[in-house]
Amino acid sequence: MIAPVIGGWVVARTSFAGLFLVSAAIGIIVLALSLLLREPVDPVGLDDDEDEFKLSELLAPFRDPHLLPWYAVIVVNMFFVGILFGFVPVYLNQLGYDPFHAGMIISAGTLAYLLVQPPAGWLADKVGGRPTILAGLMASSLSLILLTFTQGLPLIALVVLGGLGIGVVWTNSDAMISNLSPNGQLSTSLGTAGSYKEIGDMLGPLSVGAISQAFSLATGFIACGVAGLAGVLLIWRRGSAQIPGVDGRVGDLNG
Repeated sequence: MIAPVIGGWVVARTSFAGLFLVSAAIGIIVLALSLLLREPVDPVGLDDDEDEFKLSELLAPFRDPHLLPWYAVIVVNMFFVGILFGFVPVYLNQLGYDPFHAGMIISAGTLAYLLVQPPAGWLADKVGGRPTILAGLMASSLSLILLTFTQGLPLIALVVLGGLGIGVVWTNSDAMISNLSPNGQLSTSLGTAGSYKEIGDMLGPLSVGAISQAFSLATGFIACGVAGLAGVLLIWRRGSAQIPGVDGRVGDLNG
């Protein structure tokens, strides 16, 4: 949350080279402090698993038709994370914001992303995970599209709205995956969700960068916003299909 502000201040006072030097210095300090950590006195070991390893069980979550739409939502949400932290600062620079004020705006979005997660989880417990994820994904998608047509306070409000939407989806998508995981595949399904997050984290900047290079940064934002709205439509059309949950109960896509 404070990194964009500090980074913007460093760039404003020195240069981008100074930012890399400060980051490297912080990394060295943290590494040195980590060397002071003690080994656990009584480390916890893992019991040997006598079950035979099966590759099909490992790959099953990647092919699960009930989970794939939610994995797609996770990928799109990570697209938005990459845009918020990687490309919105570039867009703000194009609009004439100096590094410090651009960092303040990004920090506002990051703060919203941070603070919304506990109430988002509480809300999902009350009304269900599906509607909260739909609302969050729609908010972040629309904010990304509208961002390209605004400046000043409306732009800041849209950055905050995008942070809120991303935080809601981030929090509740993992909970949805856990609710819909087949019996005996909870950890595998959550691990697969983590893989999809990294896929989105990798492909997001690449896709936006390619579109922005070919057309414009605004076009890249709009394209990813449309992809988010497509994700909303995909989840909306899933309806309230049900599959067995991890503990034998029935998992409902509505929450």
